[in-house]
Amino acid sequence: MPLISQRVRSLIHRADTLPLELNDWMSQTAKGAALEKNRSQLTALDIFMSQLRKRLQQDVQFLESIFANDKTPPNDVLVQAEALDRHTVDAHLVWGFFRSKLDQRFVPLFGRHLLAMDLVAHDCYRTVLDRAEDLGLMRQPGLRDYPLTFFQDEFASPVTWQRGTKIDRLDHRRLPIPIVGIPWNHQRIPWEFLSLHHEVAHDLDADLGDVSSELKENLGKRLQQRKVPAKRTEAWQTWTSEIFADFLGILLAGPPFASFLANFLTCSKVRVVEWNADEPHPPSFVRILLNGHLVKSLRYGKAAEVYVNRLIREWKSLYDPPPTGLAHFLADFDHVIASILDSRLNCLKDESGKKHSIRSLVTVSATDFAAQRGLSKLLLDGSPLPSQGTLRHVAGAAFLAMEQINGTNAASTDEISESVIGHIFAIAPPGQLAIRTKASTDHLKFLANAYYDAP
Repeated sequence: MPLISQRVRSLIHRADTLPLELNDWMSQTAKGAALEKNRSQLTALDIFMSQLRKRLQQDVQFLESIFANDKTPPNDVLVQAEALDRHTVDAHLVWGFFRSKLDQRFVPLFGRHLLAMDLVAHDCYRTVLDRAEDLGLMRQPGLRDYPLTFFQDEFASPVTWQRGTKIDRLDHRRLPIPIVGIPWNHQRIPWEFLSLHHEVAHDLDADLGDVSSELKENLGKRLQQRKVPAKRTEAWQTWTSEIFADFLGILLAGPPFASFLANFLTCSKVRVVEWNADEPHPPSFVRILLNGHLVKSLRYGKAAEVYVNRLIREWKSLYDPPPTGLAHFLADFDHVIASILDSRLNCLKDESGKKHSIRSLVTVSATDFAAQRGLSKLLLDGSPLPSQGTLRHVAGAAFLAMEQINGTNAASTDEISESVIGHIFAIAPPGQLAIRTKASTDHLKFLANAYYDAP
């Protein structure tokens, strides 16, 4: 049966191609190598893919055993060969999905900015998880791999796919690590990195135990107790996930996040006041005023209050008066902020059983905004930048600089951009960013088996 023999040999060779490439990619995460800072994600992918490879080898051995048995009907061999073929294709499908995103880092024009985005995303992610660890919170497995960033043209806005999300490109199978896609037209514009804070917040939502689902329930109860009409309460609950991401974005990035988002959403009035009951984001008119109200309630100091008050005045001058239906939402702001930030959550329970709030995960102070303002002035003047700083605050400083740039400034837009990227590299943590626990390893193997066994 030469046809069957050749078919079996061909499939066995194809199933063996995956290990060689994975080893080559892992070598790129060595100290000083191109993907040193991506070791966390590559290690996670290696664990995931190694489990797929193990399953493939088991199927290869089974195929070899039944093929070697003269009593096996030829069709039984072919059925097993088809199964091995499908699993091999599926394994390369998921690896190809990530390979295309890692490949971008080897294009010099893109690589530096992707590395800078990775570093900012890592700082946002680790800021929250480090604090969660300090508080002794009990987390789900697989939470250590910070989101992998990449450039994408599928969506006009930044977007994230959380860990475990089922996606079309993988035939609705689950992702082993979170990813954040940034539009290609955002490259070389580091003040746009502020979108990372919002997207990483969505990933933290999932990794901390589906925070927004619990917040949604708590918010509904709070608003009902205060006699807020049912339709308005339901709307706030629909928007909970996006409000959470905005709020955590502000806690991580500082007051400039509110202005950045306003800049992104400054559109015609009909779009800004539009209200679609199925839209997960609040209407832009409400969203910006809510975020401004939050900034004013935080401890960012007098300068931040002046800054955000100016934003609120300008926003209202463009879009006041809103439709009556939207105006009623403004009365709920204090309740929404208290519910989102101060609810003590079951998913944020420490080992003693004490519940914690979102506000407890990030510390803010007036010195944060003062440092951002100081850095923005140095960027505008073209002055040397400090050798220390907070990575998650740098994009906010860049945005502050861009708000003030004019013909009298010493630095151009391109010069500010290069200075910001250079500063991110200068203050980045040294070495690899890999952290692995047995729980996360087991979780990745579980996801790999689920991927392999999917119909």
